[in-house]
Amino acid sequence: MTKPFVVDFPKSDTIKFLQIAFSFAVDNEDTVAALKKNEPMLRNNLIMILTSQNPLELNNKEGKEKLKELILKDVNETLEKLNVHGEAVEVLFTSFIMQ
Repeated sequence: MTKPFVVDFPKSDTIKFLQIAFSFAVDNEDTVAALKKNEPMLRNNLIMILTSQNPLELNNKEGKEKLKELILKDVNETLEKLNVHGEAVEVLFTSFIMQ
């Protein structure tokens, strides 16, 4: 993803927003091209995932690992719907800021 995601948690008393950036490890160049081409749709889906999270659960390693799994699953399901021959194999957080 070319830009970080910033989402707010208005119902949370302690954590108000999350800024997160990540990259994907992929299995081939076709997947890279598909991710770039469909970035707006993927960003939309990922924002929906991020805003649905409980921010308190993201404070620990298990919560972050669960989030990685959700992101990876959604991205691969989207790639499959787009008939892309390849997949993302890992989500790599490059920035994770909560306040």
